[in-house]
Amino acid sequence: MSNCDYSLIWNEMHAQITQELTSPEQVYLSNLHYHSANESTILARVSTNFIKNQISSRYLEKMEAKLLELIGKKINIEIEVSEEVPKNSANIEQNTKTKTKREKQLPALLPANPNIQISKKIILLMNT
Repeated sequence: MSNCDYSLIWNEMHAQITQELTSPEQVYLSNLHYHSANESTILARVSTNFIKNQISSRYLEKMEAKLLELIGKKINIEIEVSEEVPKNSANIEQNTKTKTKREKQLPALLPANPNIQISKKIILLMNT
């Protein structure tokens, strides 16, 4: 691709689309990274085919519409799978927060009958 820098527009579009999504949906877009662009196309990268397929089928049209809204020009987004995608620390942080939340809810999940003994590990595994 010839040099054209849409990275600032990309970041704005990415932020706006992400705000519209629920936390579980945000994980997909947090794995999508701007790579390069030419006049009419932005090349973004993801780490797996699964993420590429999820983004392509669920969010690509919305992302391209948002770019059109922001700059008044039709820009296509191409997604490729690459091992060079940065590790996503936000994903790790989200998983940690989820586990902590589950652990706080643990007492509510325990049975009211004191004669029933259930291991905390089993409950955590069931909720994972």
